[in-house]
Amino acid sequence: MAGGVRVLAVGTALPGPPVDTAALASCFGMDQAWRQWVDTFIGTKTRYLAVDLATGQVRHSLADLE
Repeated sequence: MAGGVRVLAVGTALPGPPVDTAALASCFGMDQAWRQWVDTFIGTKTRYLAVDLATGQVRHSLADLE
């Protein structure tokens, strides 16, 4: 095998500010039990959304990640 493969760069991108479980719960009208269930079984504290929760407007797209 002549030449091989080299990785020249690696990067990450997250759309928008982090959104926590409490913000999602208040947006969708979920109660404290739902928040506890997500924290216990899913374990995700924050997530990054391309949509603004307050307005429902798409703020980011795949083209933004270039």
